[in-house]
Amino acid sequence: MTDRAPAALVSTKVEEALIFRMKQEAMQKCKQEARAYAECCKTRSISIAWACRQQFGNLNSCVAQQGCFSQSISLGAVYVPQVLHCCSTGDRTLKELKSRWIAAGRPELPDWEALFDGL
Repeated sequence: MTDRAPAALVSTKVEEALIFRMKQEAMQKCKQEARAYAECCKTRSISIAWACRQQFGNLNSCVAQQGCFSQSISLGAVYVPQVLHCCSTGDRTLKELKSRWIAAGRPELPDWEALFDGL
């Protein structure tokens, strides 16, 4: 199998589902940082950019460790950075997830814990 083989064997719909799960996993691992940032943002509007810079940096560092970088999600009434875009580490993780999904027999309802085990 070449480096591109897993991508060629996985439909766009499945790839999107795997990316969505990667984002969920990353946000789960960075929940504490996301809450700290949300708490900082609660009573602010324009001042978020400078007043919550450290919390945002902590969240960004956490999600970067997961192979992603931030955008925005809603935590209640507050919008906070979100793990939406995956970088090279995320690309490697996605490639591994695709390979694991194929090896698992392309299940319609995969065992997510097994697919993410060790990633």
